[in-house]
Amino acid sequence: MERKRTTPLRDTRVSPHGCSADLRARILGNAPYFRGLPEPAIAAVNRLFRSVDYPSGATLYHEGALAEALFLVAHGRVKLLRYSTSGHEVVLDLLGQGDPFGGLSVLGRRRYPQSAVAQTDCCVLMITTADFRHLLHTYPEVAVSALDGVARDLEAAHDIIRSLSTLPVEARIARVLLDLADRLGETDNAGTLIQSPL
Repeated sequence: MERKRTTPLRDTRVSPHGCSADLRARILGNAPYFRGLPEPAIAAVNRLFRSVDYPSGATLYHEGALAEALFLVAHGRVKLLRYSTSGHEVVLDLLGQGDPFGGLSVLGRRRYPQSAVAQTDCCVLMITTADFRHLLHTYPEVAVSALDGVARDLEAAHDIIRSLSTLPVEARIARVLLDLADRLGETDNAGTLIQSPL
């Protein structure tokens, strides 16, 4: 009899008590804004980021607050959510290692469009507006990547609007599950396990 798989919510691959220098450098080197920068530049970027540990359930920021930091998940899971008028939690996205979130005024975000909550114990890397602006002036490649990121966000927003207005509920659910499986899924002979409660 095949044993039923479970969905562990605790990320045991990395200690929840801080992000190592190697992990930070790897996350930043693969981040959309900094991919392709030479090693000395990644080291300079790394010095401007701060790592912060959050326990499961902790709120990183609230919807509507001034967007003052850009975040990257180093380990663990973060969920982006809004609350309905009746107070129910509506999960908008689930984020894993390397995923950026938050916002900065220099990237077109004046306020956070949703709340961010640690779904598991996690470590995130964060940079302030002033420090990110310094990187934009220092490394033209970062400025170009930032513009590309804004364009991608705009395209994704248009896709969501198109999906909400044209696709039936079943197709929208299927798209979400495929996206989560692609980003967070673990594949084996039995199928793909999405490592998050749905």
